[in-house]
Amino acid sequence: MARTRAQLRELTVAQLGLPFISGTSDSSGGDTNTLVDTPDLQQYRDDALIGGWVFISDGSPNFRDLQITDSSQSAGSVDFIPTLSAAPTGRTYEVLPFSATAVHQSIDSAAHSLFDQGSLLREFWMRSIVVGSPIYNASFELWGGTTAVDGWIGAGAGVAQTRERDSGNIALSETSIGLASASSSEGRLELDHPWRRYLFDLKGSTVTFYCWVKSSTTSHARIGLNNGSSITYSDYHSGDGDWELLNVELNSSVTDTDLKPLLSVATTATSYFADCWVSSGTQVTEYPWPIVQAPDGPSTIRYATPGVDKSGKLGDLIHVGSYRSLLDWQFYKSHEMSFPSATTSQRASLILPPGMPHGARLRIMAEGPFTLLDGETETMEVTLPESELVAKAAAKSLLERQLLSVNLSTRKKYLERVMLLERDIDILSDGHGQAANVATFGPMMDY
Repeated sequence: MARTRAQLRELTVAQLGLPFISGTSDSSGGDTNTLVDTPDLQQYRDDALIGGWVFISDGSPNFRDLQITDSSQSAGSVDFIPTLSAAPTGRTYEVLPFSATAVHQSIDSAAHSLFDQGSLLREFWMRSIVVGSPIYNASFELWGGTTAVDGWIGAGAGVAQTRERDSGNIALSETSIGLASASSSEGRLELDHPWRRYLFDLKGSTVTFYCWVKSSTTSHARIGLNNGSSITYSDYHSGDGDWELLNVELNSSVTDTDLKPLLSVATTATSYFADCWVSSGTQVTEYPWPIVQAPDGPSTIRYATPGVDKSGKLGDLIHVGSYRSLLDWQFYKSHEMSFPSATTSQRASLILPPGMPHGARLRIMAEGPFTLLDGETETMEVTLPESELVAKAAAKSLLERQLLSVNLSTRKKYLERVMLLERDIDILSDGHGQAANVATFGPMMDY
């Protein structure tokens, strides 16, 4: 099934009924305006590939999308613009009917449109919210790309961030963060504005910050709380290469100018941080919601209370106890306009009922759009029929964009293909399968 961006790109082009070529260019020959691949490109007659696009998928060329201006069967070559800084020898490439950028944009647009139409939803579990802890993105599952976690900002010497998924470095949630200092001195990652304000009502209480940490380096990884004038740190991770539940306690004051949790690494070695939360005894009812991940809020909510051993750096990592149903919750979404710059921001909050047990971890079922892919090997969470649905919708979008820029006979062919794609999209939308984390419950069942 097509899951990576490279696979979805190939599947999308296949729906167009237009040529798709992939290969590796020769290790010699060619120049900064010519790519040679014999015998693969010798299968196509002279000038057959003019108007197509070369996509260089590996290496670090100064351009990846190259428009073909000439093709030679005898030489097994294509000429292109713009000029590269170095000849594309020994490079993995594709010949596409449209630029790879246009194909990727159509894939992203198709994923969004299918979500808005209700044809393609990603169901998933969230376990990042802990009662009494309004920390945004506390499980580090939301990222702006692959090197910057959403809602947090570097401090001190700065940090290099690594998104960990499908590896031995994840804990309760399906994502953790690897941190290494940007220099030989301490680098920190702190909760950023505007998310800190959710913690300000905790000022004046004794606040304890917890975080699961994994490190193989002694005296390297720890956590802390910053009150605006000083930082209170936890003990360092022991460096034994296993997960430990670190904690730090701060007797905060109402006069503190800030209250922000932070993650700290001492050197350029990498340590890993997973689910984090705070505890204070203060009643907290409003929690920041990851609106990009789940625009329509929760579908169902259940909760359980895990055990924590502060002195032994231990706790329930996965098996947190029996879950119970939560019915009395509210979801608010606001869309605000900021003047005079007229920039928009959309945020949302989850409102929990008062009286819930502090430290209880929520297990939330939500629905959201599929992941938009930035890298060649990143994956979209789709089944086989869902990948076909995304590819056909993207192909239809590509053809529709070109209708006004082609001659009449080509336009007629494109329209015929668009109609066939629309039929296939309707069929797949009616029974497309499901890429979901599925659990079945009775309407009031606790477990």
